Amino acid sequence: MVKINVAKLSVNIPSSPFGDNLKKLSNCISELKKITKRAGMDSDKFKYSWERIIRAAKNNQQIEKVLNSKIDVRALGFALASEFKSKIEVTPSLLKKVDQITDIPSTIFTEYLFQYYLSEYNRINHLSDVSKWLVSARKKRNLNEWYDNSLISTSGPKWVTDLAISKKKDFDQVISELQLDKFQSGQYMELAQRIYYVEQLKIIPVNQPHELLIEVQKREVYSSRFNEVDLLGHQVLNILIDKAPAQNIHESWLNVIMAIAGDPRISASHPRYIKWWSNIPKYLVTKVKGWLSGLDLKLFLEALEDFSYSSYDSDMRRMFPARKKFLEGLHNKKLIKNTKLYMCSHMAKFLNNKYKKEHLPEFSIVNDVEKSIIYVELEKAHLVEGSHQCQLWIYRTLHDTAPVLQYGKQKKSYRSLTKGLHESMEALGEGAYDYFTHSPANFSWQRRAVQSLKDLRVQITMKDVLTHEDYQAYVRKFGVD
Repeated sequence: MVKINVAKLSVNIPSSPFGDNLKKLSNCISELKKITKRAGMDSDKFKYSWERIIRAAKNNQQIEKVLNSKIDVRALGFALASEFKSKIEVTPSLLKKVDQITDIPSTIFTEYLFQYYLSEYNRINHLSDVSKWLVSARKKRNLNEWYDNSLISTSGPKWVTDLAISKKKDFDQVISELQLDKFQSGQYMELAQRIYYVEQLKIIPVNQPHELLIEVQKREVYSSRFNEVDLLGHQVLNILIDKAPAQNIHESWLNVIMAIAGDPRISASHPRYIKWWSNIPKYLVTKVKGWLSGLDLKLFLEALEDFSYSSYDSDMRRMFPARKKFLEGLHNKKLIKNTKLYMCSHMAKFLNNKYKKEHLPEFSIVNDVEKSIIYVELEKAHLVEGSHQCQLWIYRTLHDTAPVLQYGKQKKSYRSLTKGLHESMEALGEGAYDYFTHSPANFSWQRRAVQSLKDLRVQITMKDVLTHEDYQAYVRKFGVD
């Protein structure tokens, strides 16, 4: 049994410099008592109506079957604003019964139905009918506002969004101007704000930082429901991936994509892939994989450069610029289809300290030495490149069992990714086409790498993989290739 004790409220007002304010509070409570008395809340009839309505709601019965009087309608109004509101379904037949009982619905019922409408918007199955009835009821009671026909409708949340955008104002500012602040936690305003985010994303400057990109990285935002099919995150992913350039996506844009959905280079059966990437068109997923190959290169080279200086390794510092230019040359020629990172513990720590975890792509671990590896898939060849004295390994093809082709994070030994990979592939008839150390003399290793790749029909030249100064020196010694 639910007891309504509002009519029994009382306060003791002590002597205080704040007596005027307390007196005002006392007056408010007295006024509340009068309202509840006029509403009939303190009567046995009201309590009886309330109990029947709540019982019907709990038992999933049609509420209209227990509505017989104005007191019943009044009790229903209070129920719509109570903890039991989620148990009540407002239907055309329920509102028709209210019309049969009273020509003009009470102010209490109309106001509480409006609150219910904004709070439970997504649960209302007959939204158009309920909207029209509520607009009419508010007008009959002189409770209507200039925006009622637009706000209280099936397209209401979109109207709020368009209003904010047309006025070039923040969403919260427009809601405040409409005096709807207290309804911001309801389903209606939550949906409107989601639509606002999506519409704003469509018009923000392409590939540039924007404060909205920070907002949509919040889990409670991107995980919220957008419509019957999509989460807000799906909409965000589609818009940003589609708008961004094919090459050189800005870090602020890629961070959003990574924070929401993570690296798509995982198994299609992975729960994260199913939740996010399975809902994104394949051509957009391919576009993201291209960006992440570029990101892998960037992170590998950053970690390599940091290690070369932090370890005071002069050989590493000497070799770094040439290896960097070689890999960047492949990327700039758009020859790279896919990559996979294997980082040693030191370089992994460097990346984890420099970047937020959610902004990093998937990378695996070299678990036995302080050396890192990057696997690079080209259109007609495969490369394995590494730090320190690692040889450059070039393959025509790789068997499906090659660890670098497997999904997910791995922990591998350095040998299993270099000489061990060649041995295992050779046993299957797909050993390395060529492999060699990075001898700097006369651009030896670059010349050999370019020739081997040309043999495998990869469209690459020395000019693509050397700095401008090095290429000029190469031409003076060997001529134009």
